[in-house]
Amino acid sequence: MIRYMSDSFVKTMILLRHRKSLSQYLVDKRDKTYHVTDFVYGCPRFAKWVYELRLSEPEDELRSLSERDMTVFAIGKKLDELPVGDYHHVKIKKTIGSIEIVGEIDDLIIVDNKAIVVDKKHTRGKPPKDANSHYVTQVNTYAYFLRSGCEIVGIEYAADGATPMVLSKMLKNVNKYYGAVLYIDVSLETSTISDVVDWEIDSKDFATIEDNLKRMVEMIEKAGDKPAEPKVSWFCNYCPFLRRCAEVGLG
Repeated sequence: MIRYMSDSFVKTMILLRHRKSLSQYLVDKRDKTYHVTDFVYGCPRFAKWVYELRLSEPEDELRSLSERDMTVFAIGKKLDELPVGDYHHVKIKKTIGSIEIVGEIDDLIIVDNKAIVVDKKHTRGKPPKDANSHYVTQVNTYAYFLRSGCEIVGIEYAADGATPMVLSKMLKNVNKYYGAVLYIDVSLETSTISDVVDWEIDSKDFATIEDNLKRMVEMIEKAGDKPAEPKVSWFCNYCPFLRRCAEVGLG
C-alpha cells in the first residue's frame, strides 16, 4: 500500500529543485559585448545601457520569472536547439568603428547560391502573418554581416561538417539573401502551431542596416561615459530603461 503525504518535505524539495533547474537552464550566458539585438530598435542609448548592464550582471544570476513563464521559455529554448538549417547556431562577429558586435544566427540555409537567414520566435497564440519590424531588422543585420564580410566564430551544427572557414568561402558565392522568421506557438492552443514569414533582402535593405549601425556606433562612441542620445519610438513604452531615460532627459 502506498501512503501519500500532503505537503511533505519531499514535495517541497522537488518543487524547489524543479524551479531552480528551470531558472538555471534559462540563464543567458552570452558574451559580454555588444550584440546585434542591442541595435534592432535603432536607439543608441538603449544599446549602450543594455551593454553596460550585461557587464555588471553576474553570470549566475537567476531570472525572476513566474513558473509559467519559465516553463514556456524552457520549451522555446528546447525548440531552438533543434536544427532547421544546414548550419545551426552560427556565431558571428564584426567590428564597426571601435565597437565589436556579435550575433548568433539560429539557422542558415544555403542552396543554389542563395542564403536564407532563419530566426525562431515563440508566440502564445496563432503565429502572425507579418514579422515584427525589429525581428526583420535583426535578421537583415545578420544577413548584412554575412554579406559584408564578418568573422564566423563558430557553428554548433553543420549538416556537411563544414568549418567556419569553409562556410566563409561558401558565402562569397552567395548572390541573393532571404530573411525568414519561424514563428512557433509554444502554448499549443491554436490549430496553426507554426508558420513562416519570409522576405527578400535587397541592396536598399543592406544600405539601411549599414547606415543605421554606423550612426548608432558613432553616437555611442561620442557619448563616452555619458548616456548616448536616444531615438524616441514605439519601443520607448516597452523599454526596461524607460524610467531611467526619463530621469536623464531626452538630450
